[in-house]
Amino acid sequence: MTLENFIGILEESTGVGWTFAIWDLLFLSVLLIIGILLRSKVKFFQKWLIPDALLAGLLGLILGKYVLGTLTQNTLYIPFSEGLAYYPYHLLNICFCSIPLGAAEISWRKIKKGGLSTGLCISFTQMGQVAFGVGIALIFIFLLGFEVSPLIGTLFMFGYGTGPGQAYAIGNVYENLGLFVGGKEIGLAFGSLGYVFAFLGGIPLMMWGIRNGHTAHIRSLDEIPEYVKTGLIRDERDRGVAGRYTSATEAIDTLSMQIALVLFTYIISILVYLAIWSILPKGASIYLCGFLYMICVMVGMIFRVILDKTGRRYILDSQTQARIQGVTTDLIVVSAIAAISIPMVWRYFTPFITIAILGGFFTLLISVWLHKRIFSDHQFERLMFNYGAHTGTAMSGLALMRVVDPEFKSSAPADYTMGMPLALVCQFVIASIGGVVISMAKTAFWPPILYFLIAIVFTIFLWYLWPVFGFWKRYKPFWSLWPKD
Repeated sequence: MTLENFIGILEESTGVGWTFAIWDLLFLSVLLIIGILLRSKVKFFQKWLIPDALLAGLLGLILGKYVLGTLTQNTLYIPFSEGLAYYPYHLLNICFCSIPLGAAEISWRKIKKGGLSTGLCISFTQMGQVAFGVGIALIFIFLLGFEVSPLIGTLFMFGYGTGPGQAYAIGNVYENLGLFVGGKEIGLAFGSLGYVFAFLGGIPLMMWGIRNGHTAHIRSLDEIPEYVKTGLIRDERDRGVAGRYTSATEAIDTLSMQIALVLFTYIISILVYLAIWSILPKGASIYLCGFLYMICVMVGMIFRVILDKTGRRYILDSQTQARIQGVTTDLIVVSAIAAISIPMVWRYFTPFITIAILGGFFTLLISVWLHKRIFSDHQFERLMFNYGAHTGTAMSGLALMRVVDPEFKSSAPADYTMGMPLALVCQFVIASIGGVVISMAKTAFWPPILYFLIAIVFTIFLWYLWPVFGFWKRYKPFWSLWPKD
């Protein structure tokens, strides 16, 4: 089999491009440099801790063909390739390959203590996002007469709750099934806007927590270091360790080896994906392309277990793997925002922006309401991390938590990693149910309502699991967002 044939099979099975233009990476790099300069110089961006990648992505969108190209009649704009929208999909898969390789040692005691409750938190919030998004979509469909798929509510969850890469992948599945025209573009747009909401909602929340004494490690806004605001670390004493050597540089650089291990995991994941795809019936195989990132997690976990059991764990470095995850996340954000299809977003603009804004506030409120009731330690620090992850990515949650917990005394990131398998199962179930139910009768009124009811029942079921496992604290009054001890 030639490489061209192999790529052809991948593109047929996933509906996603597998060839890329080097110029895209060059353009994205220039945009990131401009974003770094803007964050380091502009006080407004420093006050709101706007990430450099977010600024770079917005610049890419403005300077791309849909804005600057339209204004100049396509004579002057950044000529990104048509494959730019595929970057978040692949970068997400690479990031998920890295996460198990860089995770701390997994034990049942740790999973039971914080990981299980975090997994329930992720799943409950995401199912709540689906129910909320589909509910708003039903109002637009049945009361206001808009032509939009109720699956826009599911894409809201994937965009905010998991990020642009997953949202693009699931939107691509729905589009291939003929259930949502422009599904992948709307998923990408939700993921990008969610990242914005992570910080525009997270920073005021952080300030509220600090002023009211809810933080465990920082008592005043004045304690936030200057380098956190500017994004650049000038003092040598403030610079942490980005990674440790696991190989002799005379043989191979450690970073090269860590990247090779991640990409090796990705190619094995692709082969596993193709093996599964080849034996599934066509109708079922269409769903599979949206969940390649789950296969990446499973293959990564198996690879990690093999290394642990054979005594080869020493070749991995968790700090370097964290840097790989950071790089892929930055590139996901800048490429996702720059690749937003403005014409497609405009087509669904009213329901899209309504679900995005109201859903963002819903996520903020439900996150605050939950965390005092389901965790016994570092409640606010966990809130900052999980809220960031529920609206942007795990890296945006890490960025928010790092401000209030600069020494990472909270186990929130580790618990998030351990709770992820439960969340992945819930994502697969609700996305698949949505596609199956809506495809039963595309023009009938009952499938969207049935899907909405299923999402509500699923959410309530997850809620009742907290008391079952003994995590729930019955604070009163019930409606208090942050009840007193």
